[in-house]
Amino acid sequence: MDMRAFMNYSELPGIPKLWVDYTAGLPVGSVSVMAAPNLSSLESKARILQGRHYAREKIAYLLAREERNSPDLQESLAKLCLPETVVVTAVIKASLFGGSMCQILKCLAAAKLSHQIAAAGIPAIPVCWITEDSSRCPERSAICLPDVRGQIHKLRLEPEAAGMQPASQFSTMQVLDLLQRMAGLLGEKLDAEVMELFKACYCSGRTLAFATACLFSTMMREWGVIVLNSQSPYLTPFWAEVDQILDQRRDRELVDLKSNHKAETEIENRHVLADSLYSSFVATSLIFPVIANLINPCELTTFVASLPLFEKLTVPPPVAWPQPGVTILDARSRRTLAKYGFSINELFLEEQCAVEKVKDRIVCQAEEKLDTLATEVGAGLETLGNLFPDRKDLRAACNCCKERVIYQIEKLKERCRVAVEQKQRAAERQIRKMRNI
Repeated sequence: MDMRAFMNYSELPGIPKLWVDYTAGLPVGSVSVMAAPNLSSLESKARILQGRHYAREKIAYLLAREERNSPDLQESLAKLCLPETVVVTAVIKASLFGGSMCQILKCLAAAKLSHQIAAAGIPAIPVCWITEDSSRCPERSAICLPDVRGQIHKLRLEPEAAGMQPASQFSTMQVLDLLQRMAGLLGEKLDAEVMELFKACYCSGRTLAFATACLFSTMMREWGVIVLNSQSPYLTPFWAEVDQILDQRRDRELVDLKSNHKAETEIENRHVLADSLYSSFVATSLIFPVIANLINPCELTTFVASLPLFEKLTVPPPVAWPQPGVTILDARSRRTLAKYGFSINELFLEEQCAVEKVKDRIVCQAEEKLDTLATEVGAGLETLGNLFPDRKDLRAACNCCKERVIYQIEKLKERCRVAVEQKQRAAERQIRKMRNI
């Protein structure tokens, strides 16, 4: 059974209306620069970027100093030096073991989009920008994994490690303990090579951002993705230039882009620019000729809020390119959907609606057949009793037999109802579990 399905964001629950309107090509509030994303609209933006000055050779030289053995990555660095090359960026939050799967998909989507842009005649390369989360969200030090039964488990570092400051380092022993718990949960499903990669990246005294950058650099090497940590010392000279630009345009009317209130203090150093999502959009465009930025539904509002800062800095804003989403079903989930005749689209209905649908498809056909049988048996015994009207004992025997047969049939019907209810509850649990995954 082919389980592939393509769905619009409007069909999914919990998607912000702003995102649905944007991906549908509708106006986004009063922001005139937010046009619906499409490849044909990138040509004029590419010409603007190609006419601006960027320190292409300097950043390529600094990145090339690191150990990079992939020919695809070397090719991307070489392209970066060309004045006509533009960049597709994916902003990734530093997280334990790379964070959720959607972050990996985001990088791959940036690589694919850069190839599509290049195929349209505009040289493009993908860049993955690793940023620290200044909100100190505890989720960045936790991972969610399904066990062999599909049950979701959340594993996190111990409190003293989970409450790390952005610049602090991992405790190697705590990471090793977490990896051991992962191995116990996944068993043979946990690839030994992946385990060694996690150890190499996260058990070497690195900060969260550096460890995440190391992981993504290794994973994305063959796709030619340039992975850059916003806290990297290689960026020190560029942050000096950013500080100079900010100094030139600093004023009391700069908007606090997170709360949409006027800033009470001035932007004074590069860490404010590097550590938050909205400023990451701007920071990448100050360093690279960014033509498009991969964003997800939760990031569009932040991107829109960052547009005034682009204007203040006279930096061309990139196109907000919608990140594709994907849901991967394991073999057990596919069998469950096939068993109940459920489509992937129906799986994304409101939870109660999805549950009611699957329960409606589990009906007791035997109950109707048993009702028919009871009617036929009753009629047959009634006919038999009428054949000998003078034999009252025979009529009484027929009536007694009829009552017993109907009683047994009713017991069978009750068992059928109980069995159906049990199947419905089991189906409900399975559907809820798949939706949680």
